[in-house]
Amino acid sequence: MSCRWTSRGGRRRWPAATLVVSRDTGSLHLSSALKRPVVAVYAPERFVENSQQFAPWRVPSRILRGGAFDAVAPAILRAVEDLLGGPSGGA
Repeated sequence: MSCRWTSRGGRRRWPAATLVVSRDTGSLHLSSALKRPVVAVYAPERFVENSQQFAPWRVPSRILRGGAFDAVAPAILRAVEDLLGGPSGGA
């Protein structure tokens, strides 16, 4: 699978994004508004409340419980692969 990563400076590119990975921030909700698939990573301390109340709306999404990067990164990659149609990105 081929991925192009962008960060805070890449907000102008959101309309062209295929998929967005974000914490529970404005970028998550903006991505949903732009109808982009989302991998949402919520803080473990309030995961149940936040993931239910503030989940991405009407877009394909995967919701994950946050934590240490080493523990969460594999789950993020699996969620991205799932949303894009497999390890090859559906190609």
